[in-house]
Amino acid sequence: MSAISPISRPWQVTHDFDTEGRTTIIGNVDGEIIDGTTHHTYDFVARTLDDDDDSQSRSVAVANAAFIVRACNSHDAMLSALRDAVVECERSERLSFRLQQRIRAAIAKAERGQ
Repeated sequence: MSAISPISRPWQVTHDFDTEGRTTIIGNVDGEIIDGTTHHTYDFVARTLDDDDDSQSRSVAVANAAFIVRACNSHDAMLSALRDAVVECERSERLSFRLQQRIRAAIAKAERGQ
């Protein structure tokens, strides 16, 4: 049995929520404009749901979707930078300036949600 792979990143949130309180996360977004009309395709990744039909639980669902997207989109960069930090720490007691820049860039990516 082969392993199932996740949808390739980057992922994004389609909109704040729909009429049923769902916030949808999508990936593999592709599109073009044909005769002045936008046509796009994407793969469904996941949905977050509100608990009740109120604005607070919908806000929580939107926040959860945004967090999932930020965490998943920054995962590889964070992991790579931290692996390099481990190697650098094994070589010396101080982090190199170049590695510090990579770690800062990975953190900024996670904070921006890209």
